[in-house]
Amino acid sequence: MVLLEAMSYGKAIVSTELGTGTSFVNVHNETGYVVSPGNIKELAGAINIILSDEGLRNKFGEAGKRRVWQYFSLQQMIDQIMGVYSEMLK
Repeated sequence: MVLLEAMSYGKAIVSTELGTGTSFVNVHNETGYVVSPGNIKELAGAINIILSDEGLRNKFGEAGKRRVWQYFSLQQMIDQIMGVYSEMLK
């Protein structure tokens, strides 16, 4: 939820690959960076790149906003759940 909240406000994201869906939310090199868990140098490097490059930060932020509305808006969630129910009833 924290990733989605930050993205909805146009923030570039740095997250780790946890195998929990974080990489579906934050797409590497599109909405931010996904780094390996426990890799402090990779994490620091990703944060520093985003902090030092306003254009990249804005690009990731805008892409994040679009991704939130495309996949995670209330209407999208309702449509997806209804689709699952419809398939189950067939």
